[in-house]
Amino acid sequence: MAHLIEKIHPLNPSRTLMIGDSLDHDILLGSRCGFQTLLVLSGQCTLEDATNEDNMPKYSLNKLGDLLPLLSSQ
Repeated sequence: MAHLIEKIHPLNPSRTLMIGDSLDHDILLGSRCGFQTLLVLSGQCTLEDATNEDNMPKYSLNKLGDLLPLLSSQ
């Protein structure tokens, strides 16, 4: 999937944030692609569900809207 995206949009994996609410799909894909990962806890998953390094998110938020105050307005 990442290779397909890179063909259209060049990206730097270490500066790419994969946001999702699924450990087994979103976070796992992001980790395997070398992306930063953000788990949104408004879905079915909890941090306690992360069982290994591959599906352990780098960051987590209760809901996606919690990201807005963290973004720079510049």
